[in-house]
Amino acid sequence: PGGATTLTIHLPADSEFSTFYKYGVTPDDLSPHWYEFPYDPASETGAVFEGDSVTIYFKDGQRGDDDLSKNGILADPGGPIPDAIDTAGAGGSSGGGGGCFIDSIFNHLP
Repeated sequence: PGGATTLTIHLPADSEFSTFYKYGVTPDDLSPHWYEFPYDPASETGAVFEGDSVTIYFKDGQRGDDDLSKNGILADPGGPIPDAIDTAGAGGSSGGGGGCFIDSIFNHLP
C-alpha cells in the first residue's frame, strides 16, 4: 500500500501521441471525469512520452489512482490520445459516464 510503479506502453512506430487522458476521480474533483494526465514532478505521477512509447508513473492513493486509496491496488482507466484528435471542450464530465468525450474522439478520427 502506498507504493509506486510504472507502466510503459509501446505505441505503433511513427505514432503521433502526446497526451494521455484518464477517467476517474482526482484529489480536487471526486466525481468521475476525463482529465489530462501529464507528468507532475511534485507528485511524481503522470505520463511521459518518449519516441514511440509512453511511460506512466503511478503512486497508490495519489493522482492517477482511480480509487485514491493507499490499498495496494492501482485502478487505471485511461489511454493515449492521437495528436490529430481535437479534445478541446471534451474534458468535462457529461454525467453519463464521460460518453461525450469518447463520442468526440470517435467522431473526429481521420
